[in-house]
Amino acid sequence: MKKLFRNIIGFSCSFLLMTGIGGCNHFLDLLPENSQTSDMYWNNKEDVEAVVLSLYKGMQGCLEQYVEWGELRGDALALSDKATQNEQNIVDLQIHADNGICSWTNLYKVIGRANSVLKYAPEVLEKDPTFMPEVLNSYLAEAKFARALSYYYLVRTFQEVPLVTEPYVNDSEPFMKEKSVEAEIMEQIFSDLTSVINTIKPGYGTVIQNKGRATKWAALALLADVSLWNGRYQECIDACDQIFATNSYQLAEKDEWFEIFWPGNSSESIFELQWGTGNGGTNNLPVWFYTTPRYVISQTTLELFTKGRETDARGTDVTYVGDNNKVWKYIGNRPYYSSDAQRSGNSRYGNWIFYRLPEIYFMKAEALVMLKNNAEGFQEAFDLVKIIRERAGFTIHPAVPDNQKDALDLILNERLCEFVGEGKRWFDILRVAHRDDYKYKDMLIELLLKNISAKFRPIYIQKLQDPRGYYLPIAQREIDANSGILTQNPYYVED
Repeated sequence: MKKLFRNIIGFSCSFLLMTGIGGCNHFLDLLPENSQTSDMYWNNKEDVEAVVLSLYKGMQGCLEQYVEWGELRGDALALSDKATQNEQNIVDLQIHADNGICSWTNLYKVIGRANSVLKYAPEVLEKDPTFMPEVLNSYLAEAKFARALSYYYLVRTFQEVPLVTEPYVNDSEPFMKEKSVEAEIMEQIFSDLTSVINTIKPGYGTVIQNKGRATKWAALALLADVSLWNGRYQECIDACDQIFATNSYQLAEKDEWFEIFWPGNSSESIFELQWGTGNGGTNNLPVWFYTTPRYVISQTTLELFTKGRETDARGTDVTYVGDNNKVWKYIGNRPYYSSDAQRSGNSRYGNWIFYRLPEIYFMKAEALVMLKNNAEGFQEAFDLVKIIRERAGFTIHPAVPDNQKDALDLILNERLCEFVGEGKRWFDILRVAHRDDYKYKDMLIELLLKNISAKFRPIYIQKLQDPRGYYLPIAQREIDANSGILTQNPYYVED
């Protein structure tokens, strides 16, 4: 752990110039370099802006974690023969602390940069008379958003992690920190988000920055998400309603489906990581999902798209290729069977979408089901889900659910079809399973047992009664570096 927090942030940057907050389309083309952990670096507003923008560059470095942590143990995707051994071990429940997927280093790099902005940026007001307090407050809000988002991924993946809110400054001493419980981390996330809603910018003036930087609407989407996770259902609904009320986002038409992913920044996009010329180059989404795919569409997903349903505009040869079950949405620019359907040499410039408008509909629907748990709530939730189904081309819909479990199943199934490969399915299942003292944990256990042979299933059924097994172990190298201060998830401690 001492290596994790050592030199995690600190920058010396000679220059980063933007033509005003909203005047530069390629807002990631110049970033801080080298390393300096003291406060001597922070001299003017350009220095502050440089580190703020580097938060998004840091998030790009987390892309593999966003995919693996959000999908591997879910059932929307299956592993192909190109999957790594570490990925196969996670799916097979052969999970050990030396598995590289358990590394949280990239997430803590983002947290370290955010903490640095929060500590040192206010001091620049006294050094740079052109640095306005309202600009400072917007930068601090972006930093808190990035920290909250990173901790939200960590708490859903590990449950208990070190809660670090100060930058690492002194390289001569190790930074050691024990774990905090889930409730404490979640309160920090809520504190960060609720404190910035009125100071974070609603927009920046260009589409790329409106979609690629944290805005008020991105913060509300994240707040709705963490509220839903934590059982604050009315707060989730309120946050969703604020997003609806802005009228800044519209669902893409079904024949515009590919534009959501290519070129991206669609009418329904709320927050997505930007790639492309000047915005951090390329990513591996087309490789992981199509060229030499680690992941293919699962049987569960195939059945949802085809069994007893009308043709789904998101389905065969759109989200996935019917002939080989490869994920098409990250490499196609039109249906698979069309001429020139595959993207050109720019295929690896596609963005990673954190939040888009359909998720706001689904989150509000789920919150209504949980909050009301009655016929009125089920109908209201159904009406929201129906909007997304109709966008997908459906004219026939299932009956309105008459109980909470069926209503949740309806929402989860439609979420799966909408968000295949977008890093959400495992977190969706875990969110539902973990609430109300793991009331619905049987659905999660059944999912985890899909790849376990009948011979060993009774053993794992018993082991997985312990909810700590739904989270990953802390990487052993972090445990070893902390001399007993950082302790392992007890589920992974051998008797």
